[in-house]
Amino acid sequence: QRKKDGDPMAEMTPMMKQYLEMKDRNPDSILFFRLGDFYEMFFDDAKLASRELDLTLTTRDRSKPPEERTPMCGVPYHSCDSYIARLIAKGYKVAICEQTEDPATAKGLVDRDIVRVITPGTVMSASMLEEGKNNFLCAVYADSAAIGLCLCDLSTGEVFGTSFPTGEEARSHLENELGRFHPTEAVLSDGAYHLDGLTDFLRDKLDCMCENGGEGRFRYDAALPLVQKQFQAGLDSIPVGDRAAVQAAGGLLTYLYETQKTDLSHIAAYSYYTTGQFMELDLTARQTLELTGTMRSKEKKGSLLWVLDRTKTAMGGRLLRGWIERPLLSPVQIGRRQQAVSDLYEDIITREELVMTLKEVTDLERLIGRVVYGSAGGRDLVALANGLGKLPRIRELLEGCSSALLQSLRGELDDLPEGYAVPAGRVKPWGTCHAVLAARKVVDGPFAVINSDDYYGPEAFREIYQYLESHPDQPGCYEYAMVGYRLGNTVTEHGHVARGVCAEDGDHYLKEVVEHTHIEKDGDDARCTEDDGQTWTHLSGDTIVSMNLWGFTKSFLTEAQARFPAFLD
Repeated sequence: QRKKDGDPMAEMTPMMKQYLEMKDRNPDSILFFRLGDFYEMFFDDAKLASRELDLTLTTRDRSKPPEERTPMCGVPYHSCDSYIARLIAKGYKVAICEQTEDPATAKGLVDRDIVRVITPGTVMSASMLEEGKNNFLCAVYADSAAIGLCLCDLSTGEVFGTSFPTGEEARSHLENELGRFHPTEAVLSDGAYHLDGLTDFLRDKLDCMCENGGEGRFRYDAALPLVQKQFQAGLDSIPVGDRAAVQAAGGLLTYLYETQKTDLSHIAAYSYYTTGQFMELDLTARQTLELTGTMRSKEKKGSLLWVLDRTKTAMGGRLLRGWIERPLLSPVQIGRRQQAVSDLYEDIITREELVMTLKEVTDLERLIGRVVYGSAGGRDLVALANGLGKLPRIRELLEGCSSALLQSLRGELDDLPEGYAVPAGRVKPWGTCHAVLAARKVVDGPFAVINSDDYYGPEAFREIYQYLESHPDQPGCYEYAMVGYRLGNTVTEHGHVARGVCAEDGDHYLKEVVEHTHIEKDGDDARCTEDDGQTWTHLSGDTIVSMNLWGFTKSFLTEAQARFPAFLD
């Protein structure tokens, strides 16, 4: 579809040249190219997306003959998740190309870059994940001596690895392990890709997307330093001389670095297991026993998991599924687990108290993953705070249990006395949460949820300001900004700032709010106007006007205080 004669780029616009350069870097992905408020697709990507997503195919070249027109289609950026989810479910990859500078200040063509490639095994959005089921990406390395397997759930940070010698039973061992974890995407070394029947098994039996990752991603000299740098725990469990396990883990990490292009520090623990640690069942046996899904419908309802699952958290649901898929063989480990169950079964008061507390615990694993990943919003931070707030009560309830397993779990729970500094009685439901203060890397520093007791008002701002004064090294977080007012229990938001993410330059939007919004006294009322004099809200009575911020800096709050002295007083 490019020009057939002469230089193929000669008559293209700078923007289209930029698009094609990005597309050439990710030829196997559908490129979502950010233009204003839309992600646009062109050429073959546009034809494919229009067919798969039922989008209208259009063009900007209506003056040209039909055969020379550039087909295009697009989706709104603020509602792209549902479209991406449909493409991922059909086995496609989606490369996200974002504007990396502010269009308002850019000179000439806006700089853009691919910020992430979304694949079936690397989705992070809650709307694309099943709450009670892991979403594993796997890497397989194979040579003449051994086969290495590494699996990672990017959304929770869990990593499992194993290896076994090459031989007559190697392929059956590998297929049984893959059937145990049921990955949605597999990256294979060249040797693994050409193992007889492996790709057919993954695609046909597991409905798993396969990719030949080549040998370069799996080189031992490159894999070893990656593995040692990424994982802070668990590497000592890898047998000495087990190169295949290391190479599989290195290949997986290389693929994640190439596609995610962001902080992956939540992937910090490596769990090595031996094939004799769990009962080995082939895929046919698993399906016949209906462990996690029925034979006919493949649904959870009617399976053993459906009968047993009375868990109250998403994390517990995934853990129980993992236990069923990986039955223990060690009598000692089985006895520890049975003793823990017995303790709680016999102590009905403690059990019911735990049930009530766990009902309020959010999916901390995936919330922390999104925070570190950089995709968490204000709701996620509040949910994380509420979930962490239940840990002291859980520790207290487990104190009287005699089970060694329960006491071990209790010892692993952290009250976060220093990192979780929320005044007592301040944490409230989302509808009444007034401000969230967080570092971009929340796991590396403290964060606080700060609420005004009765209304949106000056108290919330004073507490935020005082917090920043006492924590001068606390970094700012540019995530969300809103200007709004509260009337009763309803919060009304105003303008483009209220729509959500403030892109990369959050400070620009925050300052725009300060510079272009005026709050004036009108008797007992408050009037909010913009620079053009238009009144966007007129509030009366005891209604309080305020700025509801997710993301700020000390300098901004100082400016806001100077701008609205009457209000903040």
